[in-house]
Amino acid sequence: MSLPRLSYVLTTFNKLPYLRHTLPRLLSKCREDEEVVIMDGGSTDGTVEFLRQYHEQGKVHVCLSKPDLGEAHGLNRALMAARGMLIKIVTDDDVFHFDQIFKCRQFMEAHPEVDLIGCDGYYQNLTSTRLPVRNTSLEAFRVWRNMHKPFFFTGLGILIRKDSIPLVGLFDPAFLIVDYEFSLRVTAGKARMAWYSGAVFVNLVTSSSNSQRHWERLYQERHRLARYYGLPDSIWRYAYIMFRSKLSRALKGAPSAVTQVTYEQAFTQAEVLLDQCAVEGEFYW
Repeated sequence: MSLPRLSYVLTTFNKLPYLRHTLPRLLSKCREDEEVVIMDGGSTDGTVEFLRQYHEQGKVHVCLSKPDLGEAHGLNRALMAARGMLIKIVTDDDVFHFDQIFKCRQFMEAHPEVDLIGCDGYYQNLTSTRLPVRNTSLEAFRVWRNMHKPFFFTGLGILIRKDSIPLVGLFDPAFLIVDYEFSLRVTAGKARMAWYSGAVFVNLVTSSSNSQRHWERLYQERHRLARYYGLPDSIWRYAYIMFRSKLSRALKGAPSAVTQVTYEQAFTQAEVLLDQCAVEGEFYW
């Protein structure tokens, strides 16, 4: 039996209301030569039963529910269980464009020298704003390509070659800001990277997202990593500004925009947005 060309890996923990939207979409887009690997951190909200039905139907190829030590731990379990030659990280509450991901897969297959690829997308915080904002690190990638200066890119756009894991490394369970630490470590190392400027994802930030529930710890980790990698003060000063803004909003009792734009509405709008952007995008390496 031949190995899958690509593995979608997903971690989850007590996110069933979101998973009901994201998982059926993923399974409907999964190709015959691809697989879905899911690691659940020991959910108690019905997630285990929800996943079991898809696993028994053979639509989810690998599924394990076991307590873990956070997102990085779960991701590492998924990476170890994945059999695909390429690995695409997806999440339980964000929106992805799978035709765009397939373009990235084809690029990686045609360029075996590339260890991983990063991609553009969008960011929308449902607790504070209605409008999605472009999320891109293309200019930082160009600087890195010329000067090898470490930079941050979101994990939602990452596509990794499995054979390159010994070079790029696993995710660090010591950090909650998993993709920030990983991207800085990878771009400070010897990995060969490419960038795709097409929109591959929409990051939907909700009240249950880590960035909302653990913002103080994320700020501290971002600051520590920026200092370690010698990044300019502006990198972590932005985090401080966001921290002050959030604190001010909390003290004033400002209403949340989540009552104005529901997750379901944002999910549907994100699908439309990504479809509209599907013709865009170039590869850089």
